Amino acid sequence: MIDRLPSVANNIKNKLSDHSSAIKEIEQRLNLLQEQKGKNIDFFVHFLLKTACEFNLLKEMHDLLELALFKDINHPLKFEKRKFITDGDNGKTLLGLAAFHGHHEIVSYLVEVRMANINAKDMRGDTPLHQVVYGDGDSSYGTAHDKVAKYLLTHGGDLSVKNDKNHTPYDDAKWCTPLKVENMVGRRFITNTGSLGYYADKVRPIFEKKLAQLKRDQHLPVIRFGGERQPINFKQFCLNHAVEEYVKNKKAAFGYSSIEELYKALDTLSEDEWEHMRLIISSQEPSPYSFELAPIWNQLPSIGKKTAITGIATTLAIYYETQSIFLSVTTGLLSATLAWMYLKEKACKQKNNERSGRYERVNELNQHDRFFKSRNIQQQQQLRDIQLELDGIPTNTNENPEYKLNYR
Repeated sequence: MIDRLPSVANNIKNKLSDHSSAIKEIEQRLNLLQEQKGKNIDFFVHFLLKTACEFNLLKEMHDLLELALFKDINHPLKFEKRKFITDGDNGKTLLGLAAFHGHHEIVSYLVEVRMANINAKDMRGDTPLHQVVYGDGDSSYGTAHDKVAKYLLTHGGDLSVKNDKNHTPYDDAKWCTPLKVENMVGRRFITNTGSLGYYADKVRPIFEKKLAQLKRDQHLPVIRFGGERQPINFKQFCLNHAVEEYVKNKKAAFGYSSIEELYKALDTLSEDEWEHMRLIISSQEPSPYSFELAPIWNQLPSIGKKTAITGIATTLAIYYETQSIFLSVTTGLLSATLAWMYLKEKACKQKNNERSGRYERVNELNQHDRFFKSRNIQQQQQLRDIQLELDGIPTNTNENPEYKLNYR
């Protein structure tokens, strides 16, 4: 396994064509490892894992972990041995580092394939939920911190865990939220600007929603279905999430460079594998809604705010010109009504286009199910057998051509 390490290191280096400093450090550490004949191999492995995680190199990280040189997936990374650590990533867990950089692909891979502990603490006592609040502000790494926060909470992330500073993730989210006018209302008034978290403003509402749900459901009994989590195959993991990402956002992800490559992977699935894939695809269909505004329900506060601003601004402008309260108020109400109708119609149209696009992509994926025809014939035969049995007619229709002809 150790003999394959330089090859994996070179693969990581080749992916970093735009980051000369990272390439240089990999070369220096690789030369030092060869000079020392593998003496400090742990530092080098931890550094490669940190680099692959930082630049969202999913396949390279999988190849590196397959070497089995990193024994505990929940162990903090340690790639510097100096007394004064200069790299803030030193001491973070691999899952915490992925959450810090906002890489949803790496986070889901570590949880589902490598069975990483979602609430594991690093050297500073921070969990991945703490790290997603601190979020790296460099958009060249990743910006899906809100998506990562939702994923962690859905898969068992605990908002009550405290770090070495006695702060929960929500405490840090409140402390790090940038000071804005809309954050000065109600509970958000306690915002502090001393320690800025680039994505705390996105993550904080997600935490608040989860805490409100926990408070509302605290009297209900906890019901758990199934047994312990089981790791899934890396190929299956990539294909499942790539299908979900394609249906939702119409883009290739999780190791697939193009949609054509994803379709080719679907064409290689066996009939048993397609049974599972059909469930994945069907779960991505948009859910039906019962009233007109249901698809844009989450956008209504924003639409209402824009409508109110439009009405107030129009009222003040007309009053400044005419000094007539009646005319200014009437015009303001009319402009607010028109603004509401326009914004609502625009949001509904956009959401309906998104929903129709998802339906189309689901149908496209289902067309690659080459077992659909045979499965449909089997289902029809089963329905015919059931009908024959209900009518008291023998189900072995091959022996009686008359029955086969009548119930075709």
